[in-house]
Amino acid sequence: MKKSPPETVPEIMPLKIKLCGMLFVFSAFLLPLKWGTLASMSEAAGFFPESWIDYWYITWPAHSFGLWSGILLLLILISGGRASCRNIPALFALLWSAGLLLAVLPGMFAPGAEPNFAFVEFSNIAGIAAWVLAVWQLHCAAPQWTRRMAAAFMLGMLITAVNGYYQYFFGFEVMKEFLQSQLDSGIQVPEAIQIKLTDTRITGFMASPNALAGALLITLPPVFYFGSRWGKMFEPAKVSIALFRGCGVILLGGALILCRSRSVFISLVFAGAIAVFSAPFIKRKFKMIAAVAVVLLLLGGVGFAWKYGRGFGSIAERADYLRTSAVLTLEHPFMGAGWGGFFFRHMQIKLTSIAEAARDPHNAVAAFAGQSGVVSGIIVLAALLLPLIILWKERFSGSWKCTVFWSGVFFTLHILMDCDMHIPAIMAGMILLYFSAFDVPPEPPRCWEKWSIFILGTVIAAVSLWSNYLTLDGEYRLAQFTEFLNPSSVESRQRFAGLPVEGFENAAAAVRPKLALIPELAGDWFLSRGDPESAKMRYLKAMELEPRRPGIYRRLARVACMQGDFERGADLLIQAQKMFPRNPKYLIEHPENRMMFPADFERAKEK
Repeated sequence: MKKSPPETVPEIMPLKIKLCGMLFVFSAFLLPLKWGTLASMSEAAGFFPESWIDYWYITWPAHSFGLWSGILLLLILISGGRASCRNIPALFALLWSAGLLLAVLPGMFAPGAEPNFAFVEFSNIAGIAAWVLAVWQLHCAAPQWTRRMAAAFMLGMLITAVNGYYQYFFGFEVMKEFLQSQLDSGIQVPEAIQIKLTDTRITGFMASPNALAGALLITLPPVFYFGSRWGKMFEPAKVSIALFRGCGVILLGGALILCRSRSVFISLVFAGAIAVFSAPFIKRKFKMIAAVAVVLLLLGGVGFAWKYGRGFGSIAERADYLRTSAVLTLEHPFMGAGWGGFFFRHMQIKLTSIAEAARDPHNAVAAFAGQSGVVSGIIVLAALLLPLIILWKERFSGSWKCTVFWSGVFFTLHILMDCDMHIPAIMAGMILLYFSAFDVPPEPPRCWEKWSIFILGTVIAAVSLWSNYLTLDGEYRLAQFTEFLNPSSVESRQRFAGLPVEGFENAAAAVRPKLALIPELAGDWFLSRGDPESAKMRYLKAMELEPRRPGIYRRLARVACMQGDFERGADLLIQAQKMFPRNPKYLIEHPENRMMFPADFERAKEK
């Protein structure tokens, strides 16, 4: 008589792993609802409400994600990890954590680095690294939780899409009324903010329509997959599947259209081309037809942008970004131009006539290669391509791995055209999708692996907590300072009435002593109150901190003209124009600048 094999007793999941899993699922749900913002830069302080309860009603500052991911990593490490370093998921995790942190370092110490921008970049990458290691540990301990995280992320994205519709049909009108009420009450609203408030592209819970478009794009394949799974639960199955898939695609696709993102359109076309040309079951003649279709679609998109869209200005600007990155890479191949170096170099050599100067090239590989060196660019490119190489064989399997592969294709194309690594919702969401598609290897970790991963994880968690806390503290002080200078409400104006500007200025400078924006803003405040001498002192301090900012020279030129030194003012404007030759506001002939000088200035200067 043949003996039956002994029954296997399922392993009981430890309670601490279950608790960690639930917290991770909650975090995945919050990604698009709270962390879908762009990372703050030195010119844009975050919004910090007065009450803690208000944090549940607004989008959290981007760098709070680094604090949260650092805490999650510490919790999962304490709960006990089972990750081994001898497999593909480990290579992915180490490349996206320690590899990215190493890639960001050369640009921090390059001679041309802007210290504040470099530290913000480092803290952002540290937060992503902590998230990668945390999800990896959870996936190895209980892989079913990463699937649940993926589902929670999808749910958060669907809610975000619904909020985008609400914004389109109701929110824009409310925002216009709010803007008008601010202007009527005498509140100074910067022109850049007014443009944002009147932009009819939806943002959902995110701070940018391009950010929302990128997150919606990587959500499309999983929603299609889950629609099939859920549809099979109801009869007739074919009708139910079509209904679930159709509702999901219509909901997300409509929101994508309302984002009006050209890079999303191009990503869809290119992803379709990859699918057709790599499919072994499609005949060559159909591939040739597809090639013609791709060309026609791209030409049609160009024609639509020209006639009904926002024109070619931003497209030409994006191409110019890549040109500047190539110049930086050739000029500084080893350590790059330093983080922030792109901004200053692009102002000098840009070819387009748009006055705007971007802080980064909107391309992750180009950003690292140009500002942190060729090796760093290669590391980022390897991090983007590795999961696609791993999942390449599954691209037509129809499985969950196939779904994640196409999400990864969309993610990679979008991050190489219109995005960077500053958006927690997209980065963290795609990372957890990748892990949910990786098989957990059967071999248990060895003792040296456990300790190595524990030490590495502890170090990265500490770095993430420390760097992001300092970044948030700096943003908070800067936000207080800017609110004092330009109160956003009548209540704020009354609260700050009679308080000295030096207190807020010194508090912000104590946290970010090398940020030229702080004395520059203080100088603007003194100048608006008729105190050019105090303004001049601040502008000179700003110039000492960052002599490459043309706006400081223009401000000093205005002060010089107010004090009667017109030749000095002209020299300063000429210096500003050399730093940013394509920006007409730095030319003496610009109407605002000509108002500084007397009518016979040119004749007086010749004498």
